[in-house]
Amino acid sequence: GMKPWYPCKSMRRVLIAAWGDDGRQWAGRQCTLYTDPEVKFGGVKVGGIRVSHMSHIKSDMALALTATRGKRLPFIVKPIPMYPADKFSSALTVMRKQIADKKMTSEQVIAKCEQTGLLTDEQKTQITQPAQEQQA
Repeated sequence: GMKPWYPCKSMRRVLIAAWGDDGRQWAGRQCTLYTDPEVKFGGVKVGGIRVSHMSHIKSDMALALTATRGKRLPFIVKPIPMYPADKFSSALTVMRKQIADKKMTSEQVIAKCEQTGLLTDEQKTQITQPAQEQQA
């Protein structure tokens, strides 16, 4: 099931470096998490949750994070790719038809798109608001 993620100090540093220290600005943003079995706590390998990709960053981000006392290692976070704009334009008609024909909800369409890449708020609006009726 879904559980909240409580980022450790190192990952909080990553989030702040990428998105700033005002957590209210983070709503709706996304990051990709993975399990790293090499994470140590008190010198013992306990495993931990790390961030691999984040939305709202322009390019790869490299940070030096503390691995052990006095030892810092580079840590790279990559941007989550955006959904290709040209592909979106050509797929929009099909997406709206799927919704109109009740084959998928707009939420399902958005979720499916975002397996490929993130959508802008404007693109989400284009999906959720049905096409204007054409005047004859």
